[in-house]
Amino acid sequence: MTDVTEELESKEAFRKRLDGTFEKYESIVLMREDLYKMQETIERLEDSGLRYETIILLLHDHTKIGKRTLKKVLEGLQEIPHKYFKEEKK
Repeated sequence: MTDVTEELESKEAFRKRLDGTFEKYESIVLMREDLYKMQETIERLEDSGLRYETIILLLHDHTKIGKRTLKKVLEGLQEIPHKYFKEEKK
């Protein structure tokens, strides 16, 4: 059920962006959530048994982007949430 809710919220956010009513704060919140989702996706890939180097090789083969660049991007995606966003208190 949460996937449906998230999808509806994403569509609503997209509509707000189109009509200009999207607040800067909302943009930051969505960007933060997206960065955490990307970080979680990378962690799930690693937990699935794929080695980090294998992930980079697969991305390189598919995109033809340099392996060093891909490695920096993946590392950056994992570090950005910790560096720029405070953890939410639960």
